[in-house]
Amino acid sequence: MLPCPFHFGSRRSFLDVSTGKSIHVRILDLYGRHHLFGSTVEGLIVLCWQDTLAFQLLNLLMGQRTANLPRVTTTERAIRDFGVGSAGLTGNSMVALHYGFGYGIAVARPGDKFWTRLHASGRSKSAMSFAGRFYCVTSENILVVETTANRRPQLAVAVDFEPGNGFGYNDELQLVDNGGELILVHLACHGHPDNTFFSGKYTTYRVRLDTRSTEPMHGLCGRALFMGTSRSLSMRARVSRSMSEDTVYMCCDYNKVSGAPNSVLAIDLLGRCFGPRTRLQHCPLQLGR
Repeated sequence: MLPCPFHFGSRRSFLDVSTGKSIHVRILDLYGRHHLFGSTVEGLIVLCWQDTLAFQLLNLLMGQRTANLPRVTTTERAIRDFGVGSAGLTGNSMVALHYGFGYGIAVARPGDKFWTRLHASGRSKSAMSFAGRFYCVTSENILVVETTANRRPQLAVAVDFEPGNGFGYNDELQLVDNGGELILVHLACHGHPDNTFFSGKYTTYRVRLDTRSTEPMHGLCGRALFMGTSRSLSMRARVSRSMSEDTVYMCCDYNKVSGAPNSVLAIDLLGRCFGPRTRLQHCPLQLGR
């Protein structure tokens, strides 16, 4: 869904990231009765009813909702600060949330009384649904939510990283659906001199779930990647003449020095050039929290 400058009354503009075509859909006003979390890179909005604190997932484009999920056991004030980085289905009608500033994982089915919290061995840096399963990544491995019948849900290792791979605790690691292929984007973070952006080396890896391994890849297979603070979105570069192939667009909510909103740093993964820091009047993708 494109941001407010592209809206027409109650109709919202949606962009197809594969074809570049847009449609306009009438969206009901969700404020007043709900707390809104998200959006997620999967295209879902996480809702929390203000009166019951029960959760739902909403597909804005289709207007479909899940049945009520368990309420959260917290205060009304705390729920306003509840952060959701991602949400999706894990199979067997189970929903997974990647939530909080510690990036925890919790799962539940409609009708359950409680959420089940799952614990990773390290800090979960990003998470997403892919091919009907829910994955998260730490600096040590890629984990998947297992929902075997008659067993408590758990996080299982899908890929173990090689020792000494160079993934630091403070580095950015994000899982991305790159046109139907699961990839891992690694940013070795270093403070930028003006404290406006993190700068460093970007590396992309193809995730081989069949061999439980990763392998370096060259660029993004001709696609463009918009990377935010908690999630990323890959799209065909041909969607817009303003995009370049095999380029990462690092999106920031604002420039800490100038206060300018919607700042973007373009980084060419093939080493042809480094794009300038740019202020976009209307950033097409708002990926930060």
